[in-house]
Amino acid sequence: MVFERIITKGIHFFQLARNSREESEALRLSKIYFYVTLSLKVKDMKKGILIVVGAVFAFVIIRMLIIVVVLLSTPHGEVHKQGLITGQEGDWEAAITYFDKVIEMRPYHEKAYASRAFAKTKLGDYQGAIDDCNTAIGKYPFDGRTYAVLGIAEYQSGQKKKGCEDMSTAFDLGFEQAKDYLNLYCK
Repeated sequence: MVFERIITKGIHFFQLARNSREESEALRLSKIYFYVTLSLKVKDMKKGILIVVGAVFAFVIIRMLIIVVVLLSTPHGEVHKQGLITGQEGDWEAAITYFDKVIEMRPYHEKAYASRAFAKTKLGDYQGAIDDCNTAIGKYPFDGRTYAVLGIAEYQSGQKKKGCEDMSTAFDLGFEQAKDYLNLYCK
């Protein structure tokens, strides 16, 4: 019952945020709900653990939904998507220009920093990629893809041990492709 209440409230906050189409509002509401849930006075340890696990789960699910809706349904989301497409076509310099525009519009957009970092690794700007990854991780430290890009940039810049550690972190965070990178770079 507690878990259902947490999910219901989380969905309610997501719907409010989706209607406002503002990621910062969604995050603010999610964080408020998360902290209110954690501050409940709990008499039973099992119930307390369930509340915390449920709140964390709801926060992660809400965050993923917000990223999908906000990222792809807003002007900066369209620009980001165009940067990804341009990068896939091999025009990394143009892709960086698109990601720069996204960052200019939404400086807290960690995915744009991570995407720009990946493009920079393709152009050999490893220090720039490392800087962008560290900025993205500072904004959202649970994105395995960002750690994978950071690991590749570090490895390519000569920091092989640190690169392998970050690729391992990427895999630990659920980024399955990091296993391929570990096999390729860190045998």
